[in-house]
Amino acid sequence: MKLLLRQRPLSFLGRYDVYDDRGEVVFLVQGQFAMVPSFLLCDASGEELGKVRRKAWSFLPSFRCETEAGEFSVSRSSAFFPSYKISPLGYVAKGDFPAWNYSILDGNGDLLAKMSKKIFRLSDAYEIDVLKEGQELLSLCLALCVDDDLYRR
Repeated sequence: MKLLLRQRPLSFLGRYDVYDDRGEVVFLVQGQFAMVPSFLLCDASGEELGKVRRKAWSFLPSFRCETEAGEFSVSRSSAFFPSYKISPLGYVAKGDFPAWNYSILDGNGDLLAKMSKKIFRLSDAYEIDVLKEGQELLSLCLALCVDDDLYRR
């Protein structure tokens, strides 16, 4: 399943729409104003599916994700290379040099999803190609974490 995560233009709190490959909105993301940035994930009808919250005090960027599938954390694993650990699932996300393309791998090294930043857009946009069914929310959470990390550098 392909998803397109697109930030709404002139969105100061981080509002995103997530489209499927047919161009229909499947998820909504609402940034919440707080001391620590957080995002609320909802389905197209507005029902809450989860929350992504940046941890306040950590050397490298770290996030706490709560979804209906469970809780996990996303932590940047290196200050120099674009890579993230997804705990306790044992997944990793490895990025390329400009930090625009990522591969999400499970503990065995199998590819779960690919994520790429769309450049030359008015606002941030990421194309997410979910290769393993049921990993849509995890991939969406990771894209939000990466976008927030890149924005705050």
